[in-house]
Amino acid sequence: MTNFTRSVLWSISSLALAVFLVWSVSPQPVVALVVVPNRVTQAVDLGETFNKKIRITNETTTDQSYTLSLQPFEFGLRGELLLNQGSTAAVSWLSLDQTQVSVVPGQTAEVSLTVIVPADAQSGGYAAAVVVSPATGSTEVVTSTQIMLNVKGGLQQAAKFSVFSVDDTVYTPGQQIQFQVEFENTGNANLTPIGQIDLYRGEDWIGDIPLNPKKQLVLAGATRNFDVTWNSTLGFGKYTAQATVNAENDLQAESQPVSFWILSWERVIPVVVALITFLIAASVLLRHPAKQN
Repeated sequence: MTNFTRSVLWSISSLALAVFLVWSVSPQPVVALVVVPNRVTQAVDLGETFNKKIRITNETTTDQSYTLSLQPFEFGLRGELLLNQGSTAAVSWLSLDQTQVSVVPGQTAEVSLTVIVPADAQSGGYAAAVVVSPATGSTEVVTSTQIMLNVKGGLQQAAKFSVFSVDDTVYTPGQQIQFQVEFENTGNANLTPIGQIDLYRGEDWIGDIPLNPKKQLVLAGATRNFDVTWNSTLGFGKYTAQATVNAENDLQAESQPVSFWILSWERVIPVVVALITFLIAASVLLRHPAKQN
Protein backbone atom coordinates (compact mmCIF):
# COMPACT_ATOMS: atom_id res chain seq x y z
CA MET A 1 0.00 0.00 0.00
CA THR A 2 1.47 3.33 -1.07
CA ASN A 3 1.75 6.36 1.13
CA PHE A 4 -0.84 8.10 -1.07
CA THR A 5 -3.38 5.28 -0.52
CA ARG A 6 -2.76 5.33 3.21
CA SER A 7 -3.30 9.08 3.24
CA VAL A 8 -6.60 8.80 1.37
CA LEU A 9 -7.90 6.03 3.67
CA TRP A 10 -6.84 8.02 6.72
CA SER A 11 -8.66 11.11 5.44
CA ILE A 12 -11.86 9.13 4.73
CA SER A 13 -11.75 7.51 8.19
CA SER A 14 -11.20 10.85 9.89
CA LEU A 15 -14.09 12.42 7.96
CA ALA A 16 -16.43 9.55 8.85
CA LEU A 17 -15.45 9.82 12.51
CA ALA A 18 -16.03 13.57 12.50
CA VAL A 19 -19.48 13.16 10.93
CA PHE A 20 -20.42 10.53 13.52
CA LEU A 21 -19.27 12.72 16.41
CA VAL A 22 -21.20 15.74 15.11
CA TRP A 23 -24.33 13.61 14.68
CA SER A 24 -24.03 12.04 18.12
CA VAL A 25 -23.72 15.36 19.99
CA SER A 26 -26.22 17.33 17.91
CA PRO A 27 -29.81 17.60 19.16
CA GLN A 28 -31.96 14.69 18.00
CA PRO A 29 -35.69 14.91 17.29
CA VAL A 30 -37.73 14.34 20.46
CA VAL A 31 -40.98 12.41 20.40
CA ALA A 32 -42.97 14.74 22.63
CA LEU A 33 -46.73 15.02 22.59
CA VAL A 34 -49.11 16.69 25.02
CA VAL A 35 -52.71 15.53 25.35
CA VAL A 36 -55.18 17.66 27.30
CA PRO A 37 -57.09 16.88 29.43
CA ASN A 38 -55.28 13.90 30.87
CA ARG A 39 -58.39 12.84 32.76
CA VAL A 40 -62.13 13.48 32.92
CA THR A 41 -64.10 12.65 36.07
CA GLN A 42 -67.83 13.21 35.93
CA ALA A 43 -71.09 12.09 37.54
CA VAL A 44 -73.68 11.30 34.86
CA ASP A 45 -77.35 10.34 34.62
CA LEU A 46 -78.77 7.36 32.82
CA GLY A 47 -79.14 8.21 29.13
CA GLU A 48 -76.96 11.32 29.42
CA THR A 49 -74.81 12.46 26.48
CA PHE A 50 -71.89 14.88 26.61
CA ASN A 51 -68.90 15.93 24.48
CA LYS A 52 -65.29 16.70 25.30
CA LYS A 53 -62.56 18.23 23.16
CA ILE A 54 -59.24 16.42 23.30
CA ARG A 55 -56.34 18.67 22.28
CA ILE A 56 -53.18 17.08 20.90
CA THR A 57 -50.09 19.28 20.68
CA ASN A 58 -46.96 18.31 18.74
CA GLU A 59 -43.89 19.56 20.64
CA THR A 60 -41.34 17.97 18.32
CA THR A 61 -39.54 19.55 15.39
CA THR A 62 -41.05 17.22 12.77
CA ASP A 63 -44.52 16.33 11.49
CA GLN A 64 -46.14 13.59 13.55
CA SER A 65 -49.06 11.24 12.94
CA TYR A 66 -50.89 9.50 15.75
CA THR A 67 -53.71 7.02 16.10
CA LEU A 68 -56.40 7.25 18.75
CA SER A 69 -58.04 4.19 20.23
CA LEU A 70 -60.50 3.42 23.03
CA GLN A 71 -59.38 0.97 25.68
CA PRO A 72 -60.45 -0.17 29.15
CA PHE A 73 -58.00 0.40 31.98
CA GLU A 74 -57.44 0.05 35.68
CA PHE A 75 -54.83 1.29 38.13
CA GLY A 76 -52.15 -0.78 39.77
CA LEU A 77 -51.55 -0.69 43.52
CA ARG A 78 -49.11 2.23 43.07
CA GLY A 79 -51.43 4.11 40.71
CA GLU A 80 -49.74 2.98 37.50
CA LEU A 81 -51.99 2.94 34.43
CA LEU A 82 -52.77 -0.58 33.21
CA LEU A 83 -54.30 -0.42 29.74
CA ASN A 84 -56.52 -3.13 28.29
CA GLN A 85 -57.32 -4.37 31.77
CA GLY A 86 -60.44 -4.14 33.86
CA SER A 87 -64.06 -3.79 32.81
CA THR A 88 -64.80 -3.10 29.14
CA ALA A 89 -68.36 -1.88 29.82
CA ALA A 90 -67.71 1.83 29.25
CA VAL A 91 -65.62 1.49 26.08
CA SER A 92 -68.72 1.13 23.89
CA TRP A 93 -70.13 4.36 25.36
CA LEU A 94 -67.30 6.41 23.82
CA SER A 95 -66.78 7.47 20.21
CA LEU A 96 -64.28 9.72 18.41
CA ASP A 97 -64.80 11.86 15.31
CA GLN A 98 -61.22 11.00 14.25
CA THR A 99 -59.05 7.97 14.88
CA GLN A 100 -55.89 9.39 13.30
CA VAL A 101 -54.43 12.89 13.26
CA SER A 102 -51.38 14.52 11.74
CA VAL A 103 -49.92 17.47 13.63
CA VAL A 104 -47.21 19.82 12.43
CA PRO A 105 -44.56 21.07 14.87
CA GLY A 106 -45.86 23.50 17.47
CA GLN A 107 -49.50 23.08 16.46
CA THR A 108 -52.53 21.53 18.16
CA ALA A 109 -55.19 19.26 16.72
CA GLU A 110 -58.63 18.82 18.27
CA VAL A 111 -60.55 15.56 18.41
CA SER A 112 -64.15 15.43 19.58
CA LEU A 113 -65.04 12.72 22.10
CA THR A 114 -68.72 11.83 22.56
CA VAL A 115 -69.94 9.92 25.61
CA ILE A 116 -73.40 8.32 25.50
CA VAL A 117 -74.50 6.61 28.73
CA PRO A 118 -77.07 3.89 28.00
CA ALA A 119 -80.50 4.37 29.55
CA ASP A 120 -80.30 0.87 31.02
CA ALA A 121 -76.76 1.12 32.41
CA GLN A 122 -76.15 -0.08 35.94
CA SER A 123 -75.33 2.55 38.52
CA GLY A 124 -71.68 2.64 39.61
CA GLY A 125 -68.17 3.65 38.61
CA TYR A 126 -66.76 3.08 35.11
CA ALA A 127 -63.48 3.78 33.35
CA ALA A 128 -62.20 3.93 29.76
CA ALA A 129 -59.27 5.67 28.08
CA VAL A 130 -58.57 7.51 24.84
CA VAL A 131 -55.08 6.24 24.02
CA VAL A 132 -52.75 8.19 21.71
CA SER A 133 -50.05 6.11 20.00
CA PRO A 134 -47.59 6.63 17.12
CA ALA A 135 -49.14 5.86 13.74
CA THR A 136 -45.94 4.10 12.69
CA GLY A 137 -47.12 0.84 14.18
CA SER A 138 -45.09 1.15 17.37
CA THR A 139 -46.76 -0.31 20.45
CA GLU A 140 -45.41 2.48 22.63
CA VAL A 141 -48.20 4.54 24.19
CA VAL A 142 -47.45 8.23 24.22
CA THR A 143 -50.23 9.38 26.54
CA SER A 144 -53.93 9.05 27.18
CA THR A 145 -57.06 10.76 28.45
CA GLN A 146 -58.66 8.79 31.27
CA ILE A 147 -62.46 8.93 31.35
CA MET A 148 -63.88 8.05 34.78
CA LEU A 149 -67.65 8.15 35.22
CA ASN A 150 -70.02 7.67 38.14
CA VAL A 151 -73.46 6.68 36.86
CA LYS A 152 -76.09 7.96 39.27
CA GLY A 153 -79.10 6.08 40.52
CA GLY A 154 -77.68 3.72 43.11
CA LEU A 155 -74.16 4.79 44.00
CA GLN A 156 -72.82 3.15 47.13
CA GLN A 157 -69.77 4.83 48.61
CA ALA A 158 -67.79 2.82 51.12
CA ALA A 159 -64.10 2.53 51.92
CA LYS A 160 -61.64 1.33 54.54
CA PHE A 161 -57.95 1.28 55.37
CA SER A 162 -56.89 -2.34 54.95
CA VAL A 163 -53.30 -1.45 55.99
CA PHE A 164 -51.92 1.43 58.06
CA SER A 165 -48.54 0.87 59.68
CA VAL A 166 -44.96 2.10 60.07
CA ASP A 167 -41.82 0.14 59.25
CA ASP A 168 -40.32 0.35 62.76
CA THR A 169 -41.24 1.18 66.35
CA VAL A 170 -38.25 3.32 67.38
CA TYR A 171 -36.70 6.20 65.40
CA THR A 172 -34.11 8.90 66.00
CA PRO A 173 -34.83 12.64 65.52
CA GLY A 174 -34.56 13.56 61.84
CA GLN A 175 -34.97 9.98 60.65
CA GLN A 176 -37.51 9.43 57.89
CA ILE A 177 -40.62 7.52 58.90
CA GLN A 178 -42.33 5.62 56.12
CA PHE A 179 -46.06 5.01 56.51
CA GLN A 180 -47.60 2.07 54.68
CA VAL A 181 -51.11 3.10 53.63
CA GLU A 182 -53.44 0.78 51.76
CA PHE A 183 -56.83 2.26 50.92
CA GLU A 184 -59.61 -0.03 49.73
CA ASN A 185 -62.65 1.29 47.85
CA THR A 186 -65.32 -1.21 48.87
CA GLY A 187 -68.25 0.59 47.19
CA ASN A 188 -69.42 0.70 43.57
CA ALA A 189 -68.50 4.37 42.92
CA ASN A 190 -65.14 5.83 41.88
CA LEU A 191 -63.68 7.82 44.79
CA THR A 192 -61.10 10.56 45.23
CA PRO A 193 -59.85 10.08 48.79
CA ILE A 194 -58.37 13.24 50.28
CA GLY A 195 -57.26 13.38 53.87
CA GLN A 196 -54.36 13.46 56.26
CA ILE A 197 -52.33 11.52 58.79
CA ASP A 198 -52.81 13.17 62.18
CA LEU A 199 -49.89 13.07 64.63
CA TYR A 200 -50.24 13.09 68.41
CA ARG A 201 -47.70 13.26 71.22
CA GLY A 202 -49.51 11.77 74.14
CA GLU A 203 -52.97 13.35 73.98
CA ASP A 204 -51.77 16.49 72.22
CA TRP A 205 -52.29 16.94 68.48
CA ILE A 206 -49.06 18.23 66.94
CA GLY A 207 -49.81 18.38 63.20
CA ASP A 208 -50.73 16.38 60.15
CA ILE A 209 -49.28 15.05 56.90
CA PRO A 210 -51.31 15.39 53.67
CA LEU A 211 -52.65 12.15 52.24
CA ASN A 212 -53.21 11.97 48.47
CA PRO A 213 -52.49 15.67 47.81
CA LYS A 214 -52.49 15.01 44.03
CA LYS A 215 -56.14 13.87 44.25
CA GLN A 216 -55.56 10.52 42.62
CA LEU A 217 -58.72 8.52 42.03
CA VAL A 218 -59.43 4.98 43.28
CA LEU A 219 -61.73 3.03 40.99
CA ALA A 220 -64.77 1.20 42.33
CA GLY A 221 -63.82 -2.03 44.05
CA ALA A 222 -60.08 -1.31 43.74
CA THR A 223 -57.24 -0.95 46.24
CA ARG A 224 -54.49 1.65 46.15
CA ASN A 225 -51.30 2.16 48.13
CA PHE A 226 -50.14 5.65 49.09
CA ASP A 227 -46.50 6.32 50.00
CA VAL A 228 -46.20 8.84 52.83
CA THR A 229 -42.89 9.88 54.35
CA TRP A 230 -42.40 12.08 57.43
CA ASN A 231 -39.13 13.57 58.63
CA SER A 232 -39.29 13.18 62.39
CA THR A 233 -38.09 16.66 63.32
CA LEU A 234 -39.78 16.55 66.71
CA GLY A 235 -37.94 15.44 69.82
CA PHE A 236 -38.00 12.63 72.31
CA GLY A 237 -41.35 11.02 73.02
CA LYS A 238 -44.02 8.53 72.11
CA TYR A 239 -46.14 9.41 69.08
CA THR A 240 -49.40 8.12 67.69
CA ALA A 241 -50.58 8.47 64.08
CA GLN A 242 -53.99 7.92 62.53
CA ALA A 243 -55.08 8.26 58.89
CA THR A 244 -58.39 9.87 57.98
CA VAL A 245 -59.89 10.21 54.51
CA ASN A 246 -62.89 12.15 53.25
CA ALA A 247 -64.64 11.66 49.93
CA GLU A 248 -67.85 12.80 48.28
CA ASN A 249 -71.14 12.88 50.25
CA ASP A 250 -69.32 13.12 53.59
CA LEU A 251 -67.95 9.59 53.34
CA GLN A 252 -65.24 9.11 55.96
CA ALA A 253 -62.77 6.34 56.66
CA GLU A 254 -60.40 6.13 59.61
CA SER A 255 -57.51 3.79 60.18
CA GLN A 256 -56.52 2.11 63.40
CA PRO A 257 -53.92 4.24 65.24
CA VAL A 258 -50.27 3.18 65.24
CA SER A 259 -47.65 4.20 67.82
CA PHE A 260 -43.88 4.65 67.68
CA TRP A 261 -41.09 6.27 69.67
CA ILE A 262 -38.61 8.97 68.75
CA LEU A 263 -35.53 8.64 70.93
CA SER A 264 -32.24 10.51 71.08
CA TRP A 265 -29.69 7.94 72.17
CA GLU A 266 -27.26 10.67 73.22
CA ARG A 267 -29.77 11.58 75.92
CA VAL A 268 -31.15 8.15 76.66
CA ILE A 269 -27.83 6.34 77.28
CA PRO A 270 -26.62 8.65 80.12
CA VAL A 271 -30.04 8.33 81.78
CA VAL A 272 -29.93 4.53 81.50
CA VAL A 273 -26.38 4.43 82.88
CA ALA A 274 -27.36 6.67 85.79
CA LEU A 275 -30.41 4.53 86.52
CA ILE A 276 -28.37 1.31 86.49
CA THR A 277 -25.76 2.89 88.77
CA PHE A 278 -28.48 3.99 91.18
CA LEU A 279 -30.04 0.51 91.24
CA ILE A 280 -26.67 -1.14 91.91
CA ALA A 281 -25.90 1.30 94.71
CA ALA A 282 -29.35 0.82 96.24
CA SER A 283 -28.94 -2.97 96.10
CA VAL A 284 -25.55 -2.79 97.87
CA LEU A 285 -26.95 -0.53 100.60
CA LEU A 286 -29.92 -2.81 101.19
CA ARG A 287 -27.67 -5.88 101.54
CA HIS A 288 -25.08 -4.12 103.72
CA PRO A 289 -26.81 -1.45 105.80
CA ALA A 290 -24.53 1.02 107.57
CA LYS A 291 -23.64 0.13 111.19
CA GLN A 292 -25.17 2.34 113.80
CA ASN A 293 -22.87 3.88 116.38
